[in-house]
Amino acid sequence: MQRTHLGAVGTRDTGAVVMGGGLNPRGGNGRFGGRCAKVVLARHPQALLLLVPRHPHRAASIEALLQAKGLRTARRSTNAPITAQTQVYIADTFGELGLWYALAAIAFVGGSFVRVGGHNPYEPAHAGCAILHGPQVANFHHAYADMHRHGACQAYLPPRNHSLAGPA
Repeated sequence: MQRTHLGAVGTRDTGAVVMGGGLNPRGGNGRFGGRCAKVVLARHPQALLLLVPRHPHRAASIEALLQAKGLRTARRSTNAPITAQTQVYIADTFGELGLWYALAAIAFVGGSFVRVGGHNPYEPAHAGCAILHGPQVANFHHAYADMHRHGACQAYLPPRNHSLAGPA
């Protein structure tokens, strides 16, 4: 599936679809999502941020946190439609991670912004996403090293006094 097939899941063609995948609660899914959304939307106001929490049962609290920050959300498990006003879509269902990667142009790979060790970069690479990751990639350090050598991913290293996982 290509980004041009966003209508298949009820989304709009935004020109920029960014995904945070496999986000881990130890790093604060909602805080990460809130910060990521602010960064992306500041530069691309029409972008759609897809958040895929590692633990879908936490989606309601993530959504509440994002909404408290003034972000307009929709959630997959509630069948909420993605409208022209939706800024963050929370994909809180199992078995669809490949779909979300296929729809995204850029993927922030979760588990790499906190001391979890990073998650699998193969799925977003296979889907053709540009991959951004944090500094914590010990679980897949060989894969990330190879991908860096070939220009297939890029590390995002927040300034010392700033963290995507910190308060949004």
